[in-house]
Amino acid sequence: MNLENFVKSYICKNTLLRLWIPYPGGHQLIYREDPSKPNDIDDVCMEWALLDRKHWLSEYLDREVIGVADIFVQGPYVEAVNIVIKLEE
Repeated sequence: MNLENFVKSYICKNTLLRLWIPYPGGHQLIYREDPSKPNDIDDVCMEWALLDRKHWLSEYLDREVIGVADIFVQGPYVEAVNIVIKLEE
């Protein structure tokens, strides 16, 4: 199932999301650095922003979902749902 259909089917409204890809020994976060905010990264979005294509992570909506993982993160929004996707189509 692709990410768009997965979010529509299984993620509740107004849920924060993080995307990850498989990496040897675990998972790697998909993020962008924000040049206007030193030491800050853009790695979380709301489900509605993703589905409305208002966030840069929307470029991954066609990727296959592998699953949901309990990944410990430090910093803001630790409660975000962690979705693991295939990077390649």
